[in-house]
Amino acid sequence: MNELTLKDEAIRIDNEIQMWANNLGTAVYNIGRCMTQMKERKLYEELGYSTFEDYCEQKYQLKRSQAAKYLSVYQNLDEKYILDNQGAGIQKLYMISQISEEDRENIEGTPEELSVTELKAQIEQLKKEREGEQLQFFEMQEKSEKAKTEEDKLREKIKKLEDQIKDAEIEHWNELSDVSRKNEKLEKQIKELESKPQDVAVAEPSEEELNERAAKIADEKARSYRETMQRTYSEKEKALQKEYSEMADDLQRKLAEKEQEIKNIKAGYEKKLENLAGSTPAEAEESTQVDAAEEEKARMKELLTYIINASNEALELAQLSENSEMWMEKLRAVFGSISQKLEGDAF
Repeated sequence: MNELTLKDEAIRIDNEIQMWANNLGTAVYNIGRCMTQMKERKLYEELGYSTFEDYCEQKYQLKRSQAAKYLSVYQNLDEKYILDNQGAGIQKLYMISQISEEDRENIEGTPEELSVTELKAQIEQLKKEREGEQLQFFEMQEKSEKAKTEEDKLREKIKKLEDQIKDAEIEHWNELSDVSRKNEKLEKQIKELESKPQDVAVAEPSEEELNERAAKIADEKARSYRETMQRTYSEKEKALQKEYSEMADDLQRKLAEKEQEIKNIKAGYEKKLENLAGSTPAEAEESTQVDAAEEEKARMKELLTYIINASNEALELAQLSENSEMWMEKLRAVFGSISQKLEGDAF
């Protein structure tokens, strides 16, 4: 577009502003539209003004703030809303243009029915409620992060407990190996005593007496080692099993509580965040349901994997225990109880 044509365009839009300015009660939308073009395209320069503000003030005696109101109304409100309510005047329409579409729908009464004071009071109340919701969201988000930290700590404790159980198993097998080596050594000593030639002397014990003594010593030492190792391992096994059971129960309970709390937080406030960003209630609800379903699916998969791994480790530990039958019976009772709950009315 050449210079002459651009100036003609500036004059045309300026004339249109003058035409609508003569009927301010019904021309808010068109004045805002024309002023937006004049400012964005810098057409005021073609009319001899250095700035848009100079143009508005010198040509139409409009202060910077008043011109900004027309621009805000045109840019933030849709055409139908402006045309339906422009009889309310630029001040009230400007006030409404500063709030979200959701808050506009919550205003009681039409802009024409409400006074400026009444409209201002409602807008301030809506802003306070919105700020309160945002503050509550940030507080709940902080609680959610703390819950995640606590969950990580519990998982770390479980990992340490599992490592302790594995270390105890290794120690147990090492101790059994030591007992086995000592028994082999005693058997070797007995064989050496049996094969050693004996001198004939009245005061020395007979071969039969030596064999009995050696056998008795070997039996006593082997029995002492077995009893000591069995008692030590049984005590450690009971202590670790008790601690593991308590930690597992506590973790399951806390994980369930935190999982539900996090789901509630996310479901509630993702919807609010989407509303703040301009999404419609229907779109926000649909998005929240999809996200919640995906999160629930992923979380359930993680929990099921954990339950399966824990069950396998419990079975392996029970099979290695000297009280294998007792522990297997307890595990069957636990699995039976879970099965009954899954078949019950609650599920």
